[in-house]
Amino acid sequence: MGWTGLLTIVLAQSPTIQDGVAAQLAFHHGTQLRADGQPAEAAVAFRLAAQRLEADSLPPSTALSFKAGNAWFLALDLPHAIAAYRHGTSLDPADVTLRAALEYARGQVQFPAAPDVTHLLRPERDFWPSWLTLDSVGGYAFGVYLAACLAATRWRTTRRRRWLITAGILIAVAAVPLIGNGIEWSARRRDAAEPIVVVARDVPLRIGNGADYPLKLDLPRGCEVRRLFERGGWLQVRTGGGAVGWVPADAVIAFRAS
Repeated sequence: MGWTGLLTIVLAQSPTIQDGVAAQLAFHHGTQLRADGQPAEAAVAFRLAAQRLEADSLPPSTALSFKAGNAWFLALDLPHAIAAYRHGTSLDPADVTLRAALEYARGQVQFPAAPDVTHLLRPERDFWPSWLTLDSVGGYAFGVYLAACLAATRWRTTRRRRWLITAGILIAVAAVPLIGNGIEWSARRRDAAEPIVVVARDVPLRIGNGADYPLKLDLPRGCEVRRLFERGGWLQVRTGGGAVGWVPADAVIAFRAS
């Protein structure tokens, strides 16, 4: 047997290769079934593709998260799709394609008609632009910093006030992405301590960890909440609007940590 044949056998036995090929085949099969007017069978194939794409043998990446999210969405599993897209954005918060897919999936969640209740259930919003960090604009920030140094040098030689003002403005602009990195670091620490989970099915949010406790409000499938505490098979969670309560542990989906 030649080296080519031996290499083919080794690759075929690799879990990464196997899961990747199986995912591609399942997704293609689902697409064909969907085109042939067999939505139920197509959903099964897309679900298999999504499960393969999220297999532990495959290294986490934004591309795989995007494909897995699409597969879950086509499998009519909105909560898992949102979880997959969220996993991708945790890997690269500035990925425009993933963020657009996440926002579209969020738009399919059936929130209550009452505005005051909907406000409590909406996902948290980032108040800092995801692209405004050193990872995204670090090169530009360094260029602005160099320009600030040149302006400061010019002021030292001429003592003209306008150069000092220019240097100060440029330093402030260059520092903005650094501030963004600090905010992102703080957000990651919070996500590690209180991770986001996705509600897998319509479930009541109760004031205590048991089915006998009074209902606080209803959580729709696909709703994103923060996991705070676990006790007796129940999770204490907080909604994007700040409502705190308890749900069964099997009623939520946790996406893979980045």
